[in-house]
Amino acid sequence: MHRYQLIWENGYFLKTLKEISHLLNGENYDWKLDIDSKTRATRSNYIKDAILTKFSTAPKFQNLLEEAYNKDLRNAIAHTQYRLIQGGIVLTSIKDDNHQPFYGITFEKWEEIYSKAWFLLRYIFSGLNDIMELYYVPLAKEKISGGIPILIPNGKKWSETYVYYFERGNRWTFHK
Repeated sequence: MHRYQLIWENGYFLKTLKEISHLLNGENYDWKLDIDSKTRATRSNYIKDAILTKFSTAPKFQNLLEEAYNKDLRNAIAHTQYRLIQGGIVLTSIKDDNHQPFYGITFEKWEEIYSKAWFLLRYIFSGLNDIMELYYVPLAKEKISGGIPILIPNGKKWSETYVYYFERGNRWTFHK
């Protein structure tokens, strides 16, 4: 159960999802995005409002995210407010509130939610790595400059600059 919490508490994963939503919506990369400072007290609301809702242009992916993320379950795990019983998990953080989606879940449902969350984490990073290795690294090697053009903030405007790939360390930098 703790691993499920770690997925949705992972700032790098949440930042990656947020940046993917920027790309999906035709927005620029947010160079100043700091997930930890934005979500210190309200991580559940940030995940729902700033990430999940931004995938409306990709409804199947948004649906998968919504199936993999469960606010009540994450909160119960984070605050150790659950009990394992025969056949399932009871969330003790939920008190007689008819607006809550459930009081508990079966182990089968838990397995489905956790599996979707884990596969999202695994395959988003695997897919991004594949895109880098199969597209951007070869493209950088083909360019005379050796770099890939990107936009960076410059006051109130955006300026084009280049990033360069260094195989040693498997990283991108602004300098050759």
